Amino acid sequence: MQSEWLFKKNADSIKVILGLEWEQYSEIFGMSSEETQKYLQNPKEFPLMNAMNFCEYFRLDLELMFSDRFDVHVFAKNYLKGPPALAESYQLEKNSRIITLINIVNGLETAGLSWLNELIFRRLQIPKSLLLYPEVEIPVKIIVDYLALVKQYHKDPTAMKSCGIDGIINLNKKFSFIKEDSKLNHEFYHNFFTYEIRKFDKSFDYHVIKCEGDQILVKCTLREELKDLYSSQNLSNLSFLDYKSGIGSGLSTLFGEESSKTRILKEASESGYDLIEIELPKPRSSSLLYLH
Repeated sequence: MQSEWLFKKNADSIKVILGLEWEQYSEIFGMSSEETQKYLQNPKEFPLMNAMNFCEYFRLDLELMFSDRFDVHVFAKNYLKGPPALAESYQLEKNSRIITLINIVNGLETAGLSWLNELIFRRLQIPKSLLLYPEVEIPVKIIVDYLALVKQYHKDPTAMKSCGIDGIINLNKKFSFIKEDSKLNHEFYHNFFTYEIRKFDKSFDYHVIKCEGDQILVKCTLREELKDLYSSQNLSNLSFLDYKSGIGSGLSTLFGEESSKTRILKEASESGYDLIEIELPKPRSSSLLYLH
């Protein structure tokens, strides 16, 4: 829902919660006191450039300010430099970690997409100070929504896969997936997707359902409690899947080998689960092994 009246309501709520004087309020818009009063009384005539001035001053997203999704209390807490606060819709669960978001943000920065990070942080009302706490648990819904906007504004699927490949190295520094006797084999992949992945992602159940030669199939299903919480059988989107496939590809790089090849065979939107195929960089045993 978007309208000029909602912009007026949201802007006025900022004025009240920050205790702004009318003259200061007008200056933020780049108007005289009389002009501000005139246009706020007739918000349908409110000049877009002045609305943009207001949003840029407070580092707000223009589209969000013209909607009913703006949360002035979250804005005030973050603007006044309190502990990082999230919108109410992001307080339902904590099944991911900020380090995942850090990987995505860093990957987009490397790809020259800092503008996209800025847009998404503003639109989702995520404070950048959140990135200072890599161990903190956050809702997986933030990751899903973040990547949905990446997909909306950036069509290159390789960007998110690269984030996953580089991100697994960062994750390994935190969680030490490689042990002294670790080997890149089926047992390693089975252990990673059954246990280790839960250290940073508890939102999906991951199962290595088949190992054959140098190919591994990983089935990803949204956990039942999250299905109930969000009334959805699926939270994935294509960018999220590309990131996951990058994680799978990058596991082999932890052993100093080339990245594995990955393919998305099924999407939850059509099957109820995601299915990712991982091809190891070097030929392995030709024996057939099924894991349940």
